[in-house]
Amino acid sequence: MSRHVICLLLTGCLLAGCSLQASAQMIQAGVGQQNFGDSFFENIGPGGWTQSSSRSMSMSSASLTTLNGYPGSMFSGTVRPFVTGLTPSVGSFVPGNDEIRQFGLRQQQATLESIAQRKSEARNEKMSVHLQRALRAEQSGNLKMARANFRIALANADPITRQQIMARMAQHGWRP
Repeated sequence: MSRHVICLLLTGCLLAGCSLQASAQMIQAGVGQQNFGDSFFENIGPGGWTQSSSRSMSMSSASLTTLNGYPGSMFSGTVRPFVTGLTPSVGSFVPGNDEIRQFGLRQQQATLESIAQRKSEARNEKMSVHLQRALRAEQSGNLKMARANFRIALANADPITRQQIMARMAQHGWRP
């Protein structure tokens, strides 16, 4: 892994750590680098006299912008021009880059789905805990505690459970 990518990742981690109080803020980190090269080659041999030259210019700027607390992804690759005749032909995409980009997008989507699944599981767990507390409080006669826990459970419930909680609250004359 290059120094620049490590620097970028460290910068991103520092920015993420410093922005805990600023929720829903965007985090952006970037690093740039340029390389230039030029070479010339001549050969005299049994097959004849050959010449070759090569010039290269490489510019990269790794940059990542994402929401605080959400994953981001980065692509690192090389695009090289190639000559098939007298006229250079520079492609905008090296064969395979689209597949790599699609793989990255699939990975990002899988990560976002995983985060959504964990959030859903956490909400269901919270709803279950408060619903059980509400039922215990209701059985023991502590209706004030039961009502408070029913309301918290209601805020985290799926539609079917929400209807059941609302019906239970209506039995006591409570509004959600």
